[in-house]
Amino acid sequence: MVTAIKALCLCARALLLLRTDFLKFIWFQPMTHNPIVPDVVALLQQMLSAIEALSQPTAPEGFSDYRKVVYSNITKGNGDGWYILEGDRTVTQPPVFTGQILQISFPMLERSGEEVRKFHLTMKANGSVFTFESGDDCFFSKTILATCAAASPEVLSQPVQLKTYLKELRTGRKTLAVSLRGANNQLLSSEWQNDDDWNAIAALAIANVNTANGCAQ
Repeated sequence: MVTAIKALCLCARALLLLRTDFLKFIWFQPMTHNPIVPDVVALLQQMLSAIEALSQPTAPEGFSDYRKVVYSNITKGNGDGWYILEGDRTVTQPPVFTGQILQISFPMLERSGEEVRKFHLTMKANGSVFTFESGDDCFFSKTILATCAAASPEVLSQPVQLKTYLKELRTGRKTLAVSLRGANNQLLSSEWQNDDDWNAIAALAIANVNTANGCAQ
C-alpha cells in the first residue's frame, strides 16, 4: 500500500513538473482550447495533495485496547498515576494517553461501601472508549477542568494528549498531576487556585466539551 502511494505521488509530481511544456503546447493551439489550462493544472495539484495526505501517518491514539475504567491514584498506580483493575489485581498503564474528549461528568458511585462523588473524563481512541476516574476535588481533576474551561471548543474537538507526572506540593506531599497538549502539540493550561469557583469552572468545561462534540447545551 505504501509503495503504491509513493508511486502515485511520483507520478503526480512528474505531471506537475511537465506542466510548463504542457502550457507551451496549449499556447500554440487554437484559442478555444486555452481555457482548459488552469483547470488541468488545478486538478493535478488537487491530485498531488490528496495522494500526499494518504501517505501521512496517522497520529497514535490511546495506550492500549482495554475498554475499561482507568483509575487515577498515586499510591496504587504505576508511580505516575493511573491503573485498571482486573478482579483484585492492579494493572498499571503508561503515563501518556492521546484521544478525543467525549464527556466530563461527576457521577455518584459506591467506593469502599460508601456513596462518593467522582470525576469522570471519558475519551475515545482507536475506536475504544476510556473513562478516567479520580476524586472530584484533586489536583488531577482540577487541572483538567481548568484547562477545558479555558480551551476553545475548536481545540477540544481535536485529539488531546494527557501526560501524568508526580508533583510535590508546598506541604511536601506528592500528588498526581497532569499536563494536556492539543493536536499541534501546543501546551494547554490554565492557572487555578483551590478557592476558585469550581462549580462555574466545571460548568464551562462541560459546555466547551459538549460544544466540541456537537452536543446540545
